Amino acid sequence: MTIVNDGPADWLRSAYCEAAGWIDIYGIRVVGPDLAMRCLDAPLAIPPEGKTILKPRGYHLLMRGLVAPLVAGTRLPMTLHFENAGSLDVDLQVQAPGLVGSPTLFMENGAD
Repeated sequence: MTIVNDGPADWLRSAYCEAAGWIDIYGIRVVGPDLAMRCLDAPLAIPPEGKTILKPRGYHLLMRGLVAPLVAGTRLPMTLHFENAGSLDVDLQVQAPGLVGSPTLFMENGAD
């Protein structure tokens, strides 16, 4: 998912989906054969007039406490909550899990 910001800096504070008990915002780093993943301590920065990409090998939303298994090909409504932009409803397509590939560093508000 790509979050595009046409205005001043903003922050993704949380996300909600009826299919999950809760959703955490995570960053992940691929280091050789190992993964380092952690929940962000602060909201995810969305740069002014810029974009932030959420993907399996970087920033992503980790859904916990699923009420039922997710089925590839189905649609999943979710609400994203931003500091300045407020709430935004999105409709995501569930995809089959993929492989983790090339190294990707995660940064929290501009710092490693």
